[in-house]
Amino acid sequence: MKSAFVSFVLFAIFSVSVGMALASEKPEKLWRGSTITADVAAKRWGTVEFDAEKFKAGDVKLRASMTASLAKHMQTEKNQFVKKSANEVRAILGPFSGFYFTDAYPTYLIQVGKSHAEETWQIVFRLDRDRHVSGMMIHKNCCEP
Repeated sequence: MKSAFVSFVLFAIFSVSVGMALASEKPEKLWRGSTITADVAAKRWGTVEFDAEKFKAGDVKLRASMTASLAKHMQTEKNQFVKKSANEVRAILGPFSGFYFTDAYPTYLIQVGKSHAEETWQIVFRLDRDRHVSGMMIHKNCCEP
């Protein structure tokens, strides 16, 4: 009985320590995978002005060209996505085409590699605890070294 209690106490101490370590991390570090900034995206895919209707109807290449503009849009007061649900994002931008750990995250492919060795990139809308958009990242979704 005494060893079970000691094991429980050690487990509790370990759990609290891990929780405190995660809580002290910057939120950006909790997201997994390589990401790039809007400026890098602009150099890579161009800077076509974001337009939700054109994005929704567009192909991967057009969506890629709007990525930098969308990322900058996400940081303005006119941002139409923060606090929206995934279903609301889908209604505005169309069906999700990428994947980020679970299909709950709104994701849109912006570059698709032809093999596992080539890069695939996507837009990922981050969700808060209430499953509402809290931000966006440009995420590398692939490749073998």
